[in-house]
Amino acid sequence: MHPRRDRAVLIAIIFLIFLTHKLYAQSRLYPYGSRALFSMSQFPQDGLRLNSGGSYCTISHNSRDWSGRLDESLAYLLRNVEAAIDALRKDARLKTDGAVKMAEIEVLPIFITGRRFHFQLFSKYQRQQYAYQAQGTTYLTAQNGERTATNFSARTERTRYQLATGWASAIRIGSIPFGLRFEIAYQKRGKPEGELKINGVRSRELTWGWNLNLADGANLLGQSSQADGYLYRIYSFSSSWETRTIFGFSTQATKSAFLWTLRLDNAREFEFDEQSLNYFPKSSTFNHFISHTIQIQNLWDISNCQSRKLSLLTRLEYKWRGNRRSESSYQEKQPRFGAQSLCLEAGPILEIFYHRALALGGFFVSGGLSRFEKCDKIRNSEIYQAGNYSAGMPDENDNPSYGKAPYIACAIETNIEIPLKRNPALRFRTEIWQHFRCRFAEWHYGSQQLENELPVFVPSAERKIRIYDKSLGAQIGLWYIEKGYFCGIFIDVPVNTSTRLQTEIVQPDSGVIYKERATIPLNDNSSYRISILFCKKW
Repeated sequence: MHPRRDRAVLIAIIFLIFLTHKLYAQSRLYPYGSRALFSMSQFPQDGLRLNSGGSYCTISHNSRDWSGRLDESLAYLLRNVEAAIDALRKDARLKTDGAVKMAEIEVLPIFITGRRFHFQLFSKYQRQQYAYQAQGTTYLTAQNGERTATNFSARTERTRYQLATGWASAIRIGSIPFGLRFEIAYQKRGKPEGELKINGVRSRELTWGWNLNLADGANLLGQSSQADGYLYRIYSFSSSWETRTIFGFSTQATKSAFLWTLRLDNAREFEFDEQSLNYFPKSSTFNHFISHTIQIQNLWDISNCQSRKLSLLTRLEYKWRGNRRSESSYQEKQPRFGAQSLCLEAGPILEIFYHRALALGGFFVSGGLSRFEKCDKIRNSEIYQAGNYSAGMPDENDNPSYGKAPYIACAIETNIEIPLKRNPALRFRTEIWQHFRCRFAEWHYGSQQLENELPVFVPSAERKIRIYDKSLGAQIGLWYIEKGYFCGIFIDVPVNTSTRLQTEIVQPDSGVIYKERATIPLNDNSSYRISILFCKKW
């Protein structure tokens, strides 16, 4: 049983189950419209639809509130909202300030388009800066009425950056355009820095989620304190390499693209030492993971005339993730982690042209299944690893042995462009989308026992998780076009998300031992994104 060593594995499990919530909290319709400048990122053969060469650049900035949680999950959001509902103590003072600021720049220094050939180079740089601070004063009143003040402050920071580069080309053979796009990216999630200061005494403890009257904190200020936060017992920092290859072609009736993504992750864990109040590596080696993604998507023409176009989008995606090699490959027991997911999506897309105005709408329905398992290879057979659960909502203390999570979802999106001025051209653009999703996860726990000198897995409990969420978002922007120059500015409106979560723990002999449900409105009014686009045609 290795609950702490498997922390990186657990993060991957939570990532697989809750990832779709993040993916659906954004617009996804624009690559399937008629603008080749956007669609060629998904269908590289569309580069031939550009009528000239040029250069292209996009700069964007995104900022949102942050609780200090390095590995954010839906379970924490629920717990934080519950803590904020509790009655606040009037004689305590607490101020928190946390933000994630992301800056991104994407450049196509050159793209060349001819009648039968297209070529482009591109690069992208992204930097995310995480910063969280908490400070305040709490009071402890003795039986004789004497009050003792405790002044404290906490700081947690981390930087993440990504650098990507690649190329894309397209060629027309006969009447059929073919395209190929290749991208390689390096990402590093840096080592977090921070401190905790109590009455002038500093330590290297990293904390998050400070709140008044917090019920399940780490008791950082004492048992009777009115404020508390959570302590990072273990954290990890990692780096990864990723390659993304897309091959596509188009016919008169359909447009197809085949994607393969390969990702290699190297993560290292640090553990908090109570005596020195500092963090030290758990091992001299890294945890290594490998991921594959295979995706096939098609855009089928159903009806196409001068003023409107009706298409059908179909997408099939398969993902696999596992560890490349064990830290202790020389030992008799070798751990193995594996996760797979399969997704099928389909939906109609309608594009309407009317007096230089454009409307693009789509309705998507998708369903899928994700599975994971953690095994130990003993001799010539494999057995599930021992797992334990936490009494309450699922969090990082859960260590399931295996599980699955089917889901169904739907999305409605609309993009509208209205001309405001003809020469030079000025166009207003707005985008509205709403997404719905239902997920049904099952996590299984158990222990390893010996029977006839052979290890067997004995189930001990099962956790059932039901998640129903919906999100609403929008974007507004302006296009400006004059004499070969193409500019745009776009602002993303904050996302409004509501989530209903229900979980229960069932034991084989005792039945249901824990059950809870809650509704979480997450109106992130602090989040905004500004993007500026510039293109020069040659």
